[in-house]
Amino acid sequence: MLKELYSKGQATVEYILLFSFMAFILVNFVSGLGKMVGSSMGSLGYALTQQLTVGVCQSNCYFNSYTNQGSE
Repeated sequence: MLKELYSKGQATVEYILLFSFMAFILVNFVSGLGKMVGSSMGSLGYALTQQLTVGVCQSNCYFNSYTNQGSE
């Protein structure tokens, strides 16, 4: 009876260790994923800002088919 009780206690401890290790891995994975998504969104925002900024370029425009405000 006593040996059976210790066996159940050992299984419980093993499950607790397994779940805590899995939670540790999951937290680190989600943290890294959040940093990657934040960095990607920052890069996307910068690229969109550079492409969608309204202004007048006198020469060497990136989009030559669009007319500028000052060149009409």
